[in-house]
Amino acid sequence: MITIILLGVLVIAHEFGHFIIAKKNGIWVQEFAVGMGPKIFSRTKGDTEYSIRILPLGGFCRMEGEAEDGASSSTSFLSKSVGARMAVMAAGPVMNFLLAFLMIFGLTCTTYTATPVIKEVLPDSAAAASGLEVGDRIQKIDGKTIHIYDELQYTLQSNHGESLTLDVVDATGTHHKYKLQPKLDEKQGRYLIGFSPEVKTGL
Repeated sequence: MITIILLGVLVIAHEFGHFIIAKKNGIWVQEFAVGMGPKIFSRTKGDTEYSIRILPLGGFCRMEGEAEDGASSSTSFLSKSVGARMAVMAAGPVMNFLLAFLMIFGLTCTTYTATPVIKEVLPDSAAAASGLEVGDRIQKIDGKTIHIYDELQYTLQSNHGESLTLDVVDATGTHHKYKLQPKLDEKQGRYLIGFSPEVKTGL
C-alpha cells in the first residue's frame, strides 16, 4: 500500500510539472487528473477540468495537441516552439528531482544524533562516582577518539565491564582524565556508565 502511495505521489508530481510549464507557455491543459480509471469527481476551473479517478495509481496531464491528431490551435502543444515543448517535457523529471530533494531534506531535518556530551549524570552510577559532570564531553576512551554516543556504547559492551579511562573536556575547555568501572544493568543486560547524552536534531 505504501509503495502504491509513493508511486502515486511521484507520478502526480511529475504530471504537475508538465501542467505548470504548459500553463506558463499558453498551452491548453484540457484535464489534470489524480488517479486513473473512471472519474469519481471532476470540476472545471478556467479552461481546465480537474478530476479524481477511482484508481489511486498516479494521474495524467492531458494537453491540447499533445498527440499528432491534427490540432493546429495557437494553444495546442504542437503549435509551440521547440524550446517551449522541451521545457514542458523536462518539467516532469525536474519536479521528481525537486520532490526527492525535499523528501531527503525533510528526513534529514527530523533525524537525531546522540553526542558524547553529558546532559544528566545519574545518581549512584559510575559516572557520578568518578566525578563526571553535566556539560563534559568525552573525547577518548582508552586513548581512542570517539565522535558519537553510539561509539561509547559499543566500547562499553565489547569491553565486558573492564575499567576504562576517559579523556574529557569540561564546559570551560579544561581537559581531564577519569578512570571508572562500568556497571552492569541487569534489566537492560548491558554495561552502563550512567549518564544521559545530549541529542542533536536536524542538519
